[in-house]
Amino acid sequence: MNKDQPKIDFSQIPKHQMEALCRTLLKSCTEFYSDPKNVEKYEQWKAERDKNEKKDV
Repeated sequence: MNKDQPKIDFSQIPKHQMEALCRTLLKSCTEFYSDPKNVEKYEQWKAERDKNEKKDV
């Protein structure tokens, strides 16, 4: 983590706000991954990331 990034204490977020945030995020993720083109792009990104991680080891 970059030292300039703010630290977020998730335990300070009220439960009802966290649930609302999670519902919104889940809906967005579901819509995004319902498109096969987005799934393909994700798989390509993941394969490239995995390939680079193996180089670093």
